[in-house]
Amino acid sequence: MRRYFVLPPFWGVVSLCVIVLFGGWLRCLGTGVLPPGQFTSTDAYLYAHQAETVWQSGALPARDLRRWVPVGRDNTALLSAYAYLIGYAGRLLPGVSLYTVQVYIGVVAWSLGVCVLMLFLQRTHGWGVALCVGLLLTTLPGSIERSAAGFGDRDAFCWLMGVLGVVSSLVAARVCQAGRGYLLSVVSGGVVLIGGLSWEGFCFFLFAVHGVSVYEIATTEASVESLKRYVLWVLSWVPMLYLLSPAYRQGQGWATHLFAVGLLPPVGLLGILSLRCLLRHVYPALGRYDRKVGLCLVGGGVLCGGVYLLRGGGSFATTAFPFADSPLLSSIGELAAPPFGYWVYRYGSVFVTGSLGLSLMPVVR
Repeated sequence: MRRYFVLPPFWGVVSLCVIVLFGGWLRCLGTGVLPPGQFTSTDAYLYAHQAETVWQSGALPARDLRRWVPVGRDNTALLSAYAYLIGYAGRLLPGVSLYTVQVYIGVVAWSLGVCVLMLFLQRTHGWGVALCVGLLLTTLPGSIERSAAGFGDRDAFCWLMGVLGVVSSLVAARVCQAGRGYLLSVVSGGVVLIGGLSWEGFCFFLFAVHGVSVYEIATTEASVESLKRYVLWVLSWVPMLYLLSPAYRQGQGWATHLFAVGLLPPVGLLGILSLRCLLRHVYPALGRYDRKVGLCLVGGGVLCGGVYLLRGGGSFATTAFPFADSPLLSSIGELAAPPFGYWVYRYGSVFVTGSLGLSLMPVVR
């Protein structure tokens, strides 16, 4: 693949550091006007309360009696790894308050995530693509808002876990040495485990890994080594998520479809890869139709997923967004649908700048 903006390694690393430091500085500009003890998002106060509970007692109680009085809210149905991280970070960092950790954890997580992503893109597409993507992510308004100091929500942390999980999985598939590939697969699975315990929507990050697996099935022959890597990857997080979190076993509300959307796709792809290798071993004559067999198996899996979506689609409006039509939630401005002009003024300049940059890439070499 042709590589644009070819830079020496030294200047490439310097440019990467400048972009990351500039992005971190940009996200810390508002800390001077932030009132003490306050955040810029509403959900941050929930994680602050949970982190304080973890810091004091070491774990969250089964029910939070301060919410949904008088019965309390079931904490076992929540994915609270982010709160545990803040709480234990306060224990391990003497002299640093939980509030300080939560204020700046988004900036640190975003900086690490964009750095890892840029290094991965540099190895696969060169410095030009890596620096352009890093600069766009640094200046994207939505990225700044949800990773700024004081936001305090789990968005940036889940972004870091998603980048680490996907990148390590893709690198494991490209490593030629079996031992290093297996190790990276286990590391990726461990990161996915933490991300899956942090956010109900973390499984959407994994669609990139599932897409690469489907592409390999469609374009390559059955490989025992790739099957071993995928088995290690799945076994390192799917059983643990199912056992550790009741939300994946009997989820309610936001977690109603968590098992089907989060755990069934990797297990289904593992079954497809295993069945393809088994058929090729038992019936060697099918080797010439290996890719077609794989595509048929993938098509059957997609069909089953489509049937599930069609059957359960009517319940998504009441489970993924419970009480969405209630008068209380209708009065919350954060949940109101923004007008079209909001997107034009907010992201239009970034879209134009990115389009011009992509247009100039074939010219500047």
